[in-house]
Amino acid sequence: MGSRPPAAALTHWCGVRHLVQLDRLDPPRGPERCIPLLRADVRARLELDAVPPGAEWPEEHAVKAVHGSSGLEAAFAKIVGQRCMVDKLAGLAKMKHKRLWRNDMPLVLLLTGPSGTGKTMLAKQLAEVFLGRPIAELVSAGRFKTFHMNVFNQAEMVNSFLGPPRGIQGTGDLPDLIRQWPDAVVLLDEVEKAHPSFSKALLKVFGEDGAVYDPRTGQDFSTAKVTFILTSNLGKDLIMRHPQAAAKQADHNCSG
Repeated sequence: MGSRPPAAALTHWCGVRHLVQLDRLDPPRGPERCIPLLRADVRARLELDAVPPGAEWPEEHAVKAVHGSSGLEAAFAKIVGQRCMVDKLAGLAKMKHKRLWRNDMPLVLLLTGPSGTGKTMLAKQLAEVFLGRPIAELVSAGRFKTFHMNVFNQAEMVNSFLGPPRGIQGTGDLPDLIRQWPDAVVLLDEVEKAHPSFSKALLKVFGEDGAVYDPRTGQDFSTAKVTFILTSNLGKDLIMRHPQAAAKQADHNCSG
């Protein structure tokens, strides 16, 4: 214990178990000052200069890798000039992020406003935070999925989106997605352009004990872990007039 072991010797014998043993060691007086030096040498031999290709990160580390130490704050920081919206959304997002959201229904967010105000960008940022992976990877895998709802403008298209009724063979876009990714983030873009029959059909998907029926397997798949983000341009003229009125009078508590 009087001097550090040679580096070559450490390479051959050191392991994580030795760090554990050093932490538990109760040395006699005198050599105890060598323990921190020895521990530092062992730790240095166990640490890699870079992460090996293909290594899997723990989920909590992946979130930090995407957005630093605070994923939600970084995501919201990219939405400029919309403090009141961010303040109202942050509470729900934090509950989902910390797995405190109720376990019997999905989180459903409706973002309204003119084009180019960050609705889709915010959806992608939240997907990265909730799922802990870069958005390009999530899109490629299908864990983040965008449905352009203007395509579903006919009543019969409900079946192509949600699947046919029980007893009828076929497929559905949403059941196929949730069967593979029960925790997916689903963006329903311009939801107001879908056929009105979608409103009633989505009540079962969004509500308590929400589920989708999968005609391939004949099973109901829970939507409780899914995050649905709906965007709409409805009311954009009213929304655009609001900043002009708010600029004349400060709205510190977002009451407006």
